[in-house]
Amino acid sequence: METVESLDKGEQTEFSVCPPVRKKKQPRKKVSRLERKEHLIAFLFILPPVVGFLIFTAMPIVCTFLYSFQDYKVLTGEAEWIGFENFAKLFGNVLYAPLFWRSVGNTFIFLLSVPLSMILGLILALLDGCSSLEHRIRSFCPRRTHTLKFSLPHLFP
Repeated sequence: METVESLDKGEQTEFSVCPPVRKKKQPRKKVSRLERKEHLIAFLFILPPVVGFLIFTAMPIVCTFLYSFQDYKVLTGEAEWIGFENFAKLFGNVLYAPLFWRSVGNTFIFLLSVPLSMILGLILALLDGCSSLEHRIRSFCPRRTHTLKFSLPHLFP
């Protein structure tokens, strides 16, 4: 046994230096052929969405991140590593600032227009089905629903 003196109280405590006890490894459970086949089938069902996610979501995100640090010329395919220079231009230059904030505003407009167009589409679908629901919502259902439904897309691009 060894003793160690505590710094704050001046007391001596005893401890033993022993190697950690290793647990015995559990024997592996034998997997039957049927279970292996089921695992393979499950893996094959999961594989297409995972590959699709990697190709169409993860890879473009990684490429965009890498391209943001390069001076990439699309027509020639040349790329020159410039580091944070693109970000310094974007946030530091007064000429790029209005363009950046206009693009942020356009993104915000798009963010709002998608749910609003979905809500409008659901309302128009409700108006289209008014003939069967007429007894419930007579005051809500106009007579010229079809005219409204078919002329509305021409009003909003």
